[in-house]
Amino acid sequence: MSDFVRFSRSIGIAIGFSAFILGCGDDGSNPTDPGNGGDDLGLRDLAFEMTGMDPHVGQLVEIRIVGDDTAKNAHGSAKNAHGNELESKVVLDPLPAADFRVNLPDGVPSGAHNLDFYADLNGNRAYDAPPADHAWRIALGASGALAPTFAHNTTFTDIENPAPDVALDFTMNVTGVSPHVGQLFEVRVIDTETGHTVGQYRLASIASADFTITIPGVVHDGTEYSVDYYADLNGNGEYDAPTADHAWRDIATAGASGLTIDFAHNTNFTDIQFTDSGGELGVEQVNFRDLAFTMTAMGPHIGQMIGIRIVAGENEKTAHGDGLESHIILDPLPSDGFELFVPKGVADGEHTLDFFADLNMNGVYDPPTADHAWRIDLAAAGDLEPAFEHNTNFTDIENPAPAQGGDFTMNVTGLSPHVGQLFEVRVIDNETDQTVGQYRLASVASADFTLVIPGIIKQGTEYTVDYYADLNQNGEYDAPTADHAWRDIATGGPSGLTIDFAHNTNFTDIDFVDSGGEIAPPAPTFSQIQSEILTPNCLNAGCHPGGGAPMSLAAGSAYNNLVNAASSYGIDRVEPGDAQNSALWLKVIGDQSTGNRMPLFMTPLTQDQTDMIRDWIDAGALDN
Repeated sequence: MSDFVRFSRSIGIAIGFSAFILGCGDDGSNPTDPGNGGDDLGLRDLAFEMTGMDPHVGQLVEIRIVGDDTAKNAHGSAKNAHGNELESKVVLDPLPAADFRVNLPDGVPSGAHNLDFYADLNGNRAYDAPPADHAWRIALGASGALAPTFAHNTTFTDIENPAPDVALDFTMNVTGVSPHVGQLFEVRVIDTETGHTVGQYRLASIASADFTITIPGVVHDGTEYSVDYYADLNGNGEYDAPTADHAWRDIATAGASGLTIDFAHNTNFTDIQFTDSGGELGVEQVNFRDLAFTMTAMGPHIGQMIGIRIVAGENEKTAHGDGLESHIILDPLPSDGFELFVPKGVADGEHTLDFFADLNMNGVYDPPTADHAWRIDLAAAGDLEPAFEHNTNFTDIENPAPAQGGDFTMNVTGLSPHVGQLFEVRVIDNETDQTVGQYRLASVASADFTLVIPGIIKQGTEYTVDYYADLNQNGEYDAPTADHAWRDIATGGPSGLTIDFAHNTNFTDIDFVDSGGEIAPPAPTFSQIQSEILTPNCLNAGCHPGGGAPMSLAAGSAYNNLVNAASSYGIDRVEPGDAQNSALWLKVIGDQSTGNRMPLFMTPLTQDQTDMIRDWIDAGALDN
């Protein structure tokens, strides 16, 4: 929803309402054309952008379209036909982000109007004059497109007059929506005679299966309305036709006490062609790149926590407007060679990869040498496959990546079936599809535990949290029931985001792309074979001296005397890629087909040494 699109109400739906529900006029024609607000109403869409609303994120925001004394109202007279000047009302419950766009299709008739809006600062869910609540007024043009913008300020206006709620209330009693708890729910109320949107309600997250919403002062006795509403089942923040989302329509006439819709969840879905009421601003279309990060020779830090941060460069505009883009935790590092994979973890533009080993094991970052920390510059575009070999060239990575957002916290209980298994969590921003955090717990230690990823959660931003336990213990994700996997969708609040998870069997295939894995150690080199085995055990012992027979295993001669050289046992001394058919390896392990074990009459080579010879041969017996 990052690109603004002007919407208009479906003409086909509106004409269907007039012809089928209202019937025809005396001359056999429709009395009005709801697609454009009747013969002369000139209903216009409203696209209203608010920015800098940080003080009011999480508060109820109400927006009113109010006609002035001379404006022609939606029912065709200069003086409002219902005795007041309120034309339409939008409720955001609550405001989900500091920068937000509201689209109100066919919401403003032609003529001069005001856009009155307030933030419910005192939290009583009703309007109070400033400074109890914060309120503003914007004058709208009498004709033409309507795209007002507002940047938060403290120049307040008492909007009580001329927009009292003297009309009747719209009320919706919802029951049994358990499948949609935590999802966006939107309602639109449309006058079927004119096609005019008189009210809409955006509930950012359904809190419980049963609830009630009210839009005060928007309906009138004897007027018929279409009530369109949907639950955002697929969690993408906008309407999609069923069954991607679940949507319904009711048509009813207001009475003397207003209009009440009693809705019990059902599967009688209708494509309501809902033009969404709003969406977050300020998130540009950004290309996010996968990160494949390889660490080697990390032996000094095996068993320690590793913290990894993706940090935007000083000149880069980030998805959330600050430096920290993603935060990954390996708890602990399981091996000296490890590959980390972060899908869609790095936006285009310059970034650094900041990472540390928690040497003092206090669970947080401390500047070197208390902890060991490093920084790698990432390219501004293209594939990202940085490789790191352990060194002592440390960097203090405290800046520019402090934990600027709220923390992600996951409280896990009842995980007894998975004690000792790998547990992985990934946190994805649903607006951008960016991976903002992941946690790899190498082994679940107890049935109940808590995971924390600091600084990745933005208030009002919706996230998908995917996680699994590696039931089959193959070190990577497999779809249930081979592994057990789950998904939660939730919105960040002022203090971050907390997921409370109790083990259950409601599994979901999360299609998890694994965050990393152990890397096999590199094959030994011939230089290592020479210096660690041949020289001390074969050359210096006097068995294979330089010069003549028996064959020399001195540096400079040994390689040519071994590799692809025939032996007296019908096989080469070293057959590259095939230790099982190499006389050298068979000799040092004591295989009877090659006579006496070597070194002759001396202590046999250790298991590590024979493995080194085998691995060098099987890797191609290179002269390196």
